[in-house]
Amino acid sequence: MGLRQRARGWRPLQSRRSFEGSTGGSAFLDMAARVAPLLGLLGTVIGMIQTFSRLSAANGAIDMTMLADGIWQALLTTAAGLLIAIPAVIAQSGFLRREKHVNFVLSRLANRVLMVDAQPRDRSA
Repeated sequence: MGLRQRARGWRPLQSRRSFEGSTGGSAFLDMAARVAPLLGLLGTVIGMIQTFSRLSAANGAIDMTMLADGIWQALLTTAAGLLIAIPAVIAQSGFLRREKHVNFVLSRLANRVLMVDAQPRDRSA
C-alpha cells in the first residue's frame, strides 16, 4: 500500500486516543492536587472543633495548652495538604506541557509526511 493510500485512511482521532490513554498519571496528579488541600482544610476544621470543644468543657478555666494542641493539629494538617498539593500541581503542569509538545511534534511530522506524499512527481523520467 502506497503512502498516499495510507494518508487517505489516516485517522488522527485514533492516534490521539492512543496517546491520551498513556496520560493516566496526569489524571492522578490532578486528583491529588485538588483533594489534598481539601483534606488539609478538613483537618483544620476538625482541629478547631476539638479546640472549641475543650474550651467549652473547661467551665471557665482556660489552659493555653488546650488551645495550642488544637491549633497545632489544624496547622499541621493544613501544611500536610499543601505539601502534597503544591508538588502535584507543579508535576502535572510539567506533564501537560510535555504532552502538548509531543502532540505538536507528532502533528508536524504527520503534516510533513502528508505534504511530501502530496507533491507532484515528475513522471517523464
